[in-house]
Amino acid sequence: MSNKTVQYKRTLRGSVGAGVGALFNGNGRRFFILEHKDASKYHKAGESQKIIIDQIELGRDNACQVRFDDDTFPTVSRKHAAIVKDGDRWKLIQLSQVNSTFLNGKPVTTEWYLENGDEIQLSVGGPRMGFIVPAGKQSLVSSIKMTERLELFRKQALKPYKTAIACMFVLLVALSSVGGYIISEQSHSIKDLLSMTETQHKMIEDAKNKYQKDSTEWANKIKNIDKKAGKRPTIIIPDDEVLAKAIEYVKPSVFAVITTVYLASKDETKKLASSIGTGFLTSDGVFVTARHCVEPWLFDLEVNEYYAMCMASGGNLKMYAVVNAFNMNGETFEINNSRFTVDDSYDSPIERDVEIDGKTYNLDSKVAFGTEASLGNDWATCRVGKKGNIKVDRTMSNNLRAGTTAHVLGFPKGNGINDGKTKIEPLYNNLSVSRNGLTKARCIMVNQGIDHGNSGGPVFVMKKGHLYAIGIVSRGDHNSKFYNHLIPMCNIK
Repeated sequence: MSNKTVQYKRTLRGSVGAGVGALFNGNGRRFFILEHKDASKYHKAGESQKIIIDQIELGRDNACQVRFDDDTFPTVSRKHAAIVKDGDRWKLIQLSQVNSTFLNGKPVTTEWYLENGDEIQLSVGGPRMGFIVPAGKQSLVSSIKMTERLELFRKQALKPYKTAIACMFVLLVALSSVGGYIISEQSHSIKDLLSMTETQHKMIEDAKNKYQKDSTEWANKIKNIDKKAGKRPTIIIPDDEVLAKAIEYVKPSVFAVITTVYLASKDETKKLASSIGTGFLTSDGVFVTARHCVEPWLFDLEVNEYYAMCMASGGNLKMYAVVNAFNMNGETFEINNSRFTVDDSYDSPIERDVEIDGKTYNLDSKVAFGTEASLGNDWATCRVGKKGNIKVDRTMSNNLRAGTTAHVLGFPKGNGINDGKTKIEPLYNNLSVSRNGLTKARCIMVNQGIDHGNSGGPVFVMKKGHLYAIGIVSRGDHNSKFYNHLIPMCNIK
């Protein structure tokens, strides 16, 4: 990245002009995606917002193309930051005089060039967004359907000038009604703007007609080809629609997981902790999640202290977890951790001093993260007497290559469970495998938004129009928030 002295002014060319270019010269223009990582009034967590124009503003102002509400993010300024195209790259510009903008956790004082995978955050504790540039031809505006381009043009290119255009139109009508005033040189920009929008409306209508005509012609060609071949007419579905249908098919088999840990004695039972995760139900009737969602005391030293006390109590204390799972169709089930199958062969002993009621005790227990090899065993399975829609491909999970796109469904930070909807719905995200093969029975993925709550969720790869589960979301990398660890399905015994 490089730093420059900031010079920024919103222009018609960068918004309206660039929008027209995106509509009619899609092969010559690239776009980027802002992936919203936090929910607000205007954006859902996990939402991918495509940007097709050369300059956008982010903030709470009505004219901002990327807008945030006052209630959810009061520390976001009215015009907080801008993203502007500079040659073949985009740069992030700080606009707010009061609140900071962060790029990968570092404050932006003027402007910085953006790189694929960067994280943008508006103010401390404010909304986070991932900056993503699709690969290859998928980064061209032409890969976006014309109907979607038209909607993006309306929201991004015309939105900042909506009020101005309306006011100018009223002014012109008023002036003409009282005597046909001649607009002076100072009003030329008004006429230019109005004539530009009229031209755009005509261009848009022409584009719609051409798009409908081309679609009809291609449909007829396909029918004729199939007719000559003696086959039934073939319906061609674009890749994004195939993926969308595949996601809808597996969603009901993805469950929100609430794990509650209890400490029981002869006299009472005490609730120690609870956590949110994800699980999924396979087509052969196996419920799968991460082991740390089932036995969290083996992964958390604070809860592990109670586990050590249980081991030292001679049977007077018992620790257990209850996993409650529920999906978007209202199906629920409850499972005690003792019913799950896990692999504890790599668990490591740990000995430490713990102070209890003013006394120091030397306690022995185990942890499940003590060795590098143990990191590949973060899985737990249980048969629950019902089958899901998710098919598993163990062979593919053992042969993942760098650049492979992986698709994830889950409940990051509980989103999809408690975000105001009447029914729960897992959130979608996609990641990329960062290098060939496995590392100590794990696979490392580039992270574009996986967070706490996704743990235990399914990781899919698309094959012949279907999603196949090839892994489980395990954990984030302690050294970088851009990487996550996948437990391949081939690890499950």
